[in-house]
Amino acid sequence: MPLVLCELQGVSRREAADRLQISEGTLSSRLARGRALLRRRLAAYFGVFTLAMLIALLLRARAPVVVPPNLAQGTLKAASDAATIAALNGAAHTAPQALAEGVIKTMLLSKLKLLTVATLSICVLGGLGVLIYANNPAGCEPGEG
Repeated sequence: MPLVLCELQGVSRREAADRLQISEGTLSSRLARGRALLRRRLAAYFGVFTLAMLIALLLRARAPVVVPPNLAQGTLKAASDAATIAALNGAAHTAPQALAEGVIKTMLLSKLKLLTVATLSICVLGGLGVLIYANNPAGCEPGEG
């Protein structure tokens, strides 16, 4: 829950600690454990990424989100049809509510994607650091070995 509040919903640590009725220190430790667990699970699920794959993911994450025209048209038509049906049935509030829920789900998925890319970047860079450190003989400076 701390990861969801702080990382996905953008709630401050103080507010998240108040909501969960725990101290900020406890929240920080739970955040650290949650990030570590997420990092391990993502690494186990996705395996090792090449540098090219990481760059492609990072570039894709920075690209602006563009809704394909046919998807936008279909969504507008479905929303219009749903609003018409709801108005005929006397329940006009259901279409906006469904639309709002769809928007919230989409926002959550985009934040999860960004969190995944950031976590994978950290994992890959950490893995590269471990490989470099492991391949460096003890006491040798870079360029000496």
